[in-house]
Amino acid sequence: MVTSRQRQRQLARARWDRQQARRSTTAERNRRIGIAVGIVVALLAAAALVWLILHIVNAEDTRQQQVPSSDLVPTGPTTAESTSPPASTGPVSSPASTTVSRPATSASTAATTASTP
Repeated sequence: MVTSRQRQRQLARARWDRQQARRSTTAERNRRIGIAVGIVVALLAAAALVWLILHIVNAEDTRQQQVPSSDLVPTGPTTAESTSPPASTGPVSSPASTTVSRPATSASTAATTASTP
């Protein structure tokens, strides 16, 4: 016959076994979740690094395309249209109130866009 003390020991051992099984499955589950989170973080970091590198390379290419080379800059007027002032569409006014505007050249617009970040 099983004594009361032996029965208590059996129940305690069964409870300890159940707790250990639960702890091991929880630890295994947490380990799997940790691995999955680590992989996702690593993939996000790699994607951010690739995006950053491509963004920097694209920005450098854009800057190089905006800066004209010395042999592409015109040295003088090439057509008669570029030297003539624009035609006035409004009434003629006095010289004191007249403002003169120059047409934008490709060199001045390229210099302006190259200086902006």
